[in-house]
Amino acid sequence: MAFKKYFPKTSGTSISGYAVGEIRQDKNGMLWIATEDAGINKFNSADDTFINFNPANKKQTISYSNVQSILVHGDSLWAGTYLHGLDLLDLNGRRLHNYNTLDNSIGSNFVDALIYTQTGKIIAATDKGAFIYSKNKNVFDRITALPKAFFRALREDINGNIWAGTYGNGFYRYDPTTNKATQYFFL
Repeated sequence: MAFKKYFPKTSGTSISGYAVGEIRQDKNGMLWIATEDAGINKFNSADDTFINFNPANKKQTISYSNVQSILVHGDSLWAGTYLHGLDLLDLNGRRLHNYNTLDNSIGSNFVDALIYTQTGKIIAATDKGAFIYSKNKNVFDRITALPKAFFRALREDINGNIWAGTYGNGFYRYDPTTNKATQYFFL
């Protein structure tokens, strides 16, 4: 198996950014690449081309170039940024909505991890707790069974439990059916 390296270049189509955080594939086979220094890249492996989405270059795209997390679901791309909230984009990279603390649509502007659950819920991990998307209200409500900790990672197991890793506070198993959480930490 051969690997090909991609580096930012000033000419031609190339990846932008040196600090790649996450890579997700959409329903059309495109790879969405989040960077912490230059926005999001959409990569078409069929023709080896990149499209960059960066607020410095394009209006109505992501709100900030430091993207910590991405989630692709259906026709939507969710992009969690550092200090600028959570953006909802279409698969053309156009921003449809920004969830932030200014309009109280999410409890933190630092979104570090995102998951789509088996039951169709979107959960965002932030530096001020974990939040679940309420489609009816179009806001993210805090999961009160979990503390207002700095959550860095989210995973769902086959039983529907959400495992949430923190920065300095161990990790938690959250059961959405009972709304109870158990903390695990090193002694």
